[in-house]
Amino acid sequence: MLRKIGVILFLLGLLARADQQYFVDGNTFRHKTLGISFRVPSGWGPDQVVVQDEGAIFKLVAPTGRTTIAVLICPHRQSGSDGPEESESKTLEQLEKEVATTIRGFRLTRLGSRKVNNHLVALLSASASGGHRLHRIAVIPDGPKICILWMQSNKETFDSYAPNFEGVLDSFNWEAPVPTQGEEK
Repeated sequence: MLRKIGVILFLLGLLARADQQYFVDGNTFRHKTLGISFRVPSGWGPDQVVVQDEGAIFKLVAPTGRTTIAVLICPHRQSGSDGPEESESKTLEQLEKEVATTIRGFRLTRLGSRKVNNHLVALLSASASGGHRLHRIAVIPDGPKICILWMQSNKETFDSYAPNFEGVLDSFNWEAPVPTQGEEK
């Protein structure tokens, strides 16, 4: 009996600790350890949150359930050191190529790039061979990490949900991560 109580308390402790890593305050999603925040569109909810090592996937689902925005955080290797603007542009081009070769079965089209919260962002559209789902992708590098923001929707609903994607992208922010227990500040 005491053993079962001990196991239950241990599991509850793990759950409480996991819940402390991310939270939604009002309409802003924050993950303390990864150091990110972004606005969650009204009516959307984090459907899935998976964090492993230095990577994470946050899946937001539209109220209709027919459109999703996935926020993927993963480490990446940085290239050499040119001037800050030149290096940033080269890194973005390299990341676009990496995303294009990693995502198989999609035809990617470069839509351009722009700055979001002092980070140069690559914007791509993607379509699969069937063409019934459309995809919008933003690649946001930050030093040794990148964020891939990926919206997928039916052709019929894509245009109506595109502003939600833009809102998440425009609000995306890399913040100083809070060290986990055992790490130095």
